[in-house]
Amino acid sequence: MLAAEKEGRIRSVAALYYEQSDTALAASTLTQTVQSVGTGSAVSALKAEALDIQERFSDIKGVTVLGADSQPIASTFVEDQVVSPVSAREIERLKSGSPTMSIIKLPNGSLGVVASRPVSVDNTFVGTVQFVYSADALLAAMNNVEGLGQSGEYYLLHRADDGTMVVLTPLRNDPSAPLTQRFTVSDPRRPSTQALENRQATFTNLIDYRNQPVLVATRYLDDLDWGLVVKQDRSEALQAVRSLRDLIIIFGVILTIVVFILSFELTRLIVRPLNRITEATKRYARGDFAQRVTVESSDELGGLALSVNHMATELQSLYTTMEQRIRENTATLEAAQEIAHVGSWRWNPTKRFMEWSPELFRILGLDLLKRPTYRQYLERVHPDDREVFEKMVQRARTSGKPMSGIHRIIRRDDGSTRVLEIRGERLAGSSSRNARLLGTARDITEQYELQQRQREFVSIASHELRTPITALMGYLAMMKNGAPAERLPQFTDRAFDAALRLSKLIEDLLNVARLEEGRTTLSYELIKPSKLVTEVVRDLRPSFAARKTKLTYKDALKESDRIRVDSLKLRQVLSNILDNANKYTPNGGKVTVETFRSGRHVAFRVTDTGIGIHKDNLRRIYDKFFREYTSLSVKAGGTGLGLFITKELIERMSGQLAIESEQDVGTTVTILFPRRQA
Repeated sequence: MLAAEKEGRIRSVAALYYEQSDTALAASTLTQTVQSVGTGSAVSALKAEALDIQERFSDIKGVTVLGADSQPIASTFVEDQVVSPVSAREIERLKSGSPTMSIIKLPNGSLGVVASRPVSVDNTFVGTVQFVYSADALLAAMNNVEGLGQSGEYYLLHRADDGTMVVLTPLRNDPSAPLTQRFTVSDPRRPSTQALENRQATFTNLIDYRNQPVLVATRYLDDLDWGLVVKQDRSEALQAVRSLRDLIIIFGVILTIVVFILSFELTRLIVRPLNRITEATKRYARGDFAQRVTVESSDELGGLALSVNHMATELQSLYTTMEQRIRENTATLEAAQEIAHVGSWRWNPTKRFMEWSPELFRILGLDLLKRPTYRQYLERVHPDDREVFEKMVQRARTSGKPMSGIHRIIRRDDGSTRVLEIRGERLAGSSSRNARLLGTARDITEQYELQQRQREFVSIASHELRTPITALMGYLAMMKNGAPAERLPQFTDRAFDAALRLSKLIEDLLNVARLEEGRTTLSYELIKPSKLVTEVVRDLRPSFAARKTKLTYKDALKESDRIRVDSLKLRQVLSNILDNANKYTPNGGKVTVETFRSGRHVAFRVTDTGIGIHKDNLRRIYDKFFREYTSLSVKAGGTGLGLFITKELIERMSGQLAIESEQDVGTTVTILFPRRQA
């Protein structure tokens, strides 16, 4: 764990050096100049640009430019202090297009980090730009030995061109080790060799450079070509085990003495009670606390029996408490998984059976099984995704890399399709042959569908916005280019209609944004519902007449009936509902508006004889971006935001919205608001 944590810290520091190098290159034209040099241009500008970078970025201690032969062309160091040579291994990485990082000694004797960036022209390597930084950040990360006690230490290794292993960072017990301490490749099992050969390895009994037995863990940082070694003296690491062992020995000796004394003093009169006490303690060890030891005397044996009974009571209470806590924690975890729609699983192929959390059973639509298998899960994976899923699992088992992917499953109970995101990894210590995997499966169906609807919305919005804009620009272009005077009113009207449609689309988008961000404010007032509906119906009659749709209003409210709402927002809601009824009712249809009392509420009801809504889509009509595609709905246009905005506004004004619909018959929309008196 400490090795993994230190590896992550080193990578973070290295990434910071690379990021600073990228920033410096981006802020200059040094790369372009190096490319010019590579094609034969003059090199006189290189040193000036390198000095300019060093002056602008205080963290950079020096800049060196190498040619295609990896020999210095220009440097901010004086000629006898060029401190950025590259090894043959680094040259190969640079020529392949990968950056490198190495540790060097600066002219002042301190350690520095060289971040080398390759430069290419038309995929041909022409040179290298090297940035030299102080190694303080890297040394700070390495010198932090928290968790390694008094003897533990970290150090980095790098393979030199001659094959030796070079120590790059100070040792805790040898600060002069960097770039001077070397190990030969005499034993492939040594940590220095393993650190640069394998991704990770552990050693439990080795002798270090101080001739001390140590425990060692290694990692290989492949992108930096560095090996990381973590070690601690075996004596310190095992001190806790030794202390426990000594305590057990002392306790055993004391117990032996006590048993010997008691055995010597025992008589036939007390053997039987002791046997009862022994049997009782065995039952308690098995978790059976139902019986107690009978107390037959008030002497030491009776006191022992009382103590055993008291111990049993305490153990029973502790056992009950622990069981309760385990149940509570398990229930909490299962509830959290159910809320997040995340199931967990564990698989040990040697035992064949898997372990699933209850939420995973719910996600798959299966009853709880004592021994679920991998094959049972695979049967639920969608046939089109099964091959990719099996390859992902096999790759995780053989490579040891974390697995992550999205696939569909078919629930067993209702046959519905759900989308799962699965993550997992091979447990440490397991081989590729008997790889044990642990992971989670999260139901992301709603998020996936939302993304689909968002993509659909972008397409719809783009199309809907493009249509009025194109029409508007077309009519304006014809008027600008000298359209006949007698057709100007017609073009003006059509351009105005296109502008109105564009304005409506933009207003819908803004309304959704305001609602989701909580920026929609409501101005409440006590209004007469009949009057507001009469005004809305009057305003919309021309549009209904244009489609030859009969619009009828029936009012059954009393004169004193009032509701407390934002009149402008309610007008917007009613207009939107009536506009939908008009658009989705074929020409010559009928739309009826009614206001009446419904218990303690005032009801608004709009009934049309339109195309209706398919029953499978009724549950989705309030979703943002949702549209039911029919020939009439496509012709009518829209973004699928109207009902979302309508429902949000109604509920924020303490109202209720209900929609009933039957395909090819019609739709009824009912709105309820609490009734008040004038």
